[in-house]
Parts: sequence; structure tokens; C-alpha cells
Amino acid sequence: MSDRSEQLYYSRQRILPEVSEAGQARLKAARVLVIGAGGLGCPALSYLAAAGVGILGICDGDRVALSNLHRQTLYAFADVGEYKVLAAAQRLAAANPFIVLQTHRENLGAANARELVCSYDLVLDCTDNFSSKFLIHDACFFEKVPLIQASVYQFEGQLQVYIYQPGEACLRCLWSIQPTPDCVGSCAEAGVLGVIPGLLGTWQAAEALKLLLDLPGQQHNETLLLNLLSNDLLRLRQSPDPDCPLCGQQPQIHDLLAAAPAVRVPGELRPDQLDSLSPQQSRYRWIDIRSAAERAESSDWIQHTEHIPLEDQDALRALAPERDCLLFCASGQRSAQLLQSLRAAGLGHVYALAGGLQALDNR
Repeated sequence: MSDRSEQLYYSRQRILPEVSEAGQARLKAARVLVIGAGGLGCPALSYLAAAGVGILGICDGDRVALSNLHRQTLYAFADVGEYKVLAAAQRLAAANPFIVLQTHRENLGAANARELVCSYDLVLDCTDNFSSKFLIHDACFFEKVPLIQASVYQFEGQLQVYIYQPGEACLRCLWSIQPTPDCVGSCAEAGVLGVIPGLLGTWQAAEALKLLLDLPGQQHNETLLLNLLSNDLLRLRQSPDPDCPLCGQQPQIHDLLAAAPAVRVPGELRPDQLDSLSPQQSRYRWIDIRSAAERAESSDWIQHTEHIPLEDQDALRALAPERDCLLFCASGQRSAQLLQSLRAAGLGHVYALAGGLQALDNR
């Protein structure tokens, strides 16, 4: 494809004085990593690719599920069951053949986060859980890679930009200790209107382009809060905390392993602690507490597990003690919360799969 075709592709944004040929060259030289190719990641990836970010990384270990499609607009019905990074890369490459797409078919952990983010100039956190958000933030802090972070809850969303300059607040200035997974529901638990992550992901892409092009009005050092129902937009200025465990005067967190939550829910088991990853061969009764709709989207092996949805509390509290039970859900959040409740009720034979099915996919 000719250079003329590439020039025409970007012609409408190149005529902006703030972009011009020089700005387009800056975009082509940029390396941006989007972590999470879901409701936030899809619009962010689409607009960054269309703008001409030269190297665009996509990091996600999940597969496309049918319940994703109402808000994750890069995917089609035929993509259900495919890895998100592969389906997303295919769509983006078809839309813009002038960029390089790098796929990372994995979820981040303490062992690989810093190595991954340090290869990029800018990171967009498009994940949907606290553990990932704190891990990504801390990795970017240590590598001094700017981070654009967004999150959604039902009809609300928020956005922060962290540049990690002296005198500016970091995430742990606001939350020195990572919140527990059950303090707020995920999209699967609390629900979400598809346009909300669409707006926030587009907003992330806009802030990314402002940073890459050095445009005015960059939003770092404040939290932006959006409420779709009231159309309210609030700006909360962030102040650095001198006692922050990460960036304060006497930091206690010096690496990602130290940054990880130290306290686990008693009775949670990691995949490597199980006798077998096959429900048919395991000594545990594998019990899927997800909804029937979620279960229907799963792979065939899930049929070898039992299904007792979270709503059926009577059946869950009546689990027979003759055999140890292993509760699981998508991410481990619902099963951990239920585990605490059942253990408090005296069911000592109940356990939960830490990290849920996502942890199994990562193995």
C-alpha cells in the first residue's frame, strides 16, 4: 500500500494545526499498551488504531463470551470462544493496515507486569477489578510509564491519568490499602449499560492522544467522575500523601510482590494447590456459582461440574460435609465472598478457587 494511501487515511486529522505532519509522525513513533480488551478496551483500541498509533499492544487472557457483545464492539457473534486479543487484532488490522499490533495473550501478574509495561511509552488500564488496577498502577509507577486508568459501575465512570512526576499524587495516595474484591460488584454482578464503558474507553483514548501530541488540557493529578443519568461531571483534585506507602517520604512498597495483597480469604485455593485441575479426577466437588447464562457460555469441561447459582443460598448452605466442596465463579470475587459467609456459618469443608476461571485460563 502506497505512502499516498497512508497520507489520505489520516488526512482529516493532519489538517488540524495541533496535529499536522509532525504530530502524525509522533503518533506513528508511539508505543501504547492497552491492558484489557473488554468494554473499556474496545473503544480505546479502536480510536488509537484509527489515529495511527504506530505500535499498539493488546493484553488480555480472556475469551469472547456472548454476554460481552452488547458492550465490547470489536467482536461479533462468530467470535464467541475466541481469544479477545486475536479477534481484536484481526479487526484493528483490517481497519488500519498502517500500524503494528502486538498481542499479549495473558493476564498480568507480579512476575510479568513490569517487563511488559516497560516496553511501551504509555499504558491504558482497561481492566475491571481492583487487583489488576493496583498491579498495573504499581508496575507503571516503578517503570515511570504514564498510565491512563478508567473504571465503570452501572451508570457511572471515573478516569485518572498518572504521570508519576514529583509533587503529584499516585493511586495509593488515595487508597493506601487495596480494597477487598467484594466492596463493589463487577459487570457480571452489578450490571452495566454498554454505552458507559464505551464513553470511558473513548475518553481514555482522547487523553492518550492529548499526551502523545502534547495537547493542552491534560487531566493528570485529578479524578474525573461521570454520571450518565444526571449528566454530572465532577473534577476532584488529588493531593500527594506524604505517608503514601508507595510514593511517600518513607515508602514501604518497593516491588510488585510487596504490593500484592498479603491477606487471603481463609479457604481460598490457587490452581497450583489443587490435587487435580480436572473436576472428574479431583477429590473436590466443583460447584459453579455463576448464573445459568454465564455457565451456558463456558467450554464443554464445565459440564463435569455441579451448578448451584449464588442466588440459591438454601442449597449452598446445605452442602453435605462428606466431601470437600470447591466453589468457583468467573474471577473469584463472588466465590470468595460466599466462602466467607459459609465458613462463618460453620461449613469448614467448603473452599473457593482463587482467581476463578480466569486463573485456570492463565495456566
